[in-house]
Amino acid sequence: MAILKFNDGESFDTSGEPRIIKRYDGLYVLGAGYLIPVENDAEAEQQLRSIREAALYDLDIWIENPLANSILNSATKSGFISLTEVKESRTQDQAVEIAEDHEDDEEIGSSDMTFILKEFLDGLGKKTGFVNNRLTILK
Repeated sequence: MAILKFNDGESFDTSGEPRIIKRYDGLYVLGAGYLIPVENDAEAEQQLRSIREAALYDLDIWIENPLANSILNSATKSGFISLTEVKESRTQDQAVEIAEDHEDDEEIGSSDMTFILKEFLDGLGKKTGFVNNRLTILK
């Protein structure tokens, strides 16, 4: 556990999954050893994506199939799966399986990738759907 303590008595636990927290004194992106104060939700989301991308690089996860890597990166950067989940062989195997299912696709555009990502998440047992035309994990 990595805790930052400040003179005013405030403390932050920077361990764990990257996340956004709101406190009385502002909005922060916290986790994976980071504490980043941000101005608004949009900046918080951008910082969160950056931390997740850096964390994936630090994990040194690389699969020979480029589409499988794209699936894992997209799912993690979008917050659909955690860094803990991306390290699991079951998650990586699912990404490879979905990538192999689509290896004969002639061209994969962004909307195609959204449906591939949905297929991957559904295969992991996550309930997904579209809300306002955006892929979402349903609760």
